Amino acid sequence: MRSARPGDLERLQAAVLATPARDCSLAAMASEAGLSARTLARRFAIETGQSPITWLVAARLTCAQELLESTGLSVEAVAHAAGFASADLLRKHFRVRYGTSPQAHPLAMRQA
Repeated sequence: MRSARPGDLERLQAAVLATPARDCSLAAMASEAGLSARTLARRFAIETGQSPITWLVAARLTCAQELLESTGLSVEAVAHAAGFASADLLRKHFRVRYGTSPQAHPLAMRQA
């Protein structure tokens, strides 16, 4: 593997945000960045203060939130489009981050 270069993480993050449903395992992200998994994890911690997987879940949640607010897609369709393996996994992470369910979120946003 090569040494990390400035901008590696930004390019990787932009690619992931452009297609959040892609394979984003640590190994896949490291390969795309041209880094070892260990180097990627270390660089993420240094540059973002979080692990690649923590960042990925937050990015996917933001994507899901935007889809729920702007489309009429079902929770299952939103989960798939945002890159979650299942609607149940989306529900779990959504409740932890936002304190509500994906189903209730659009209604809460309209009432706010």
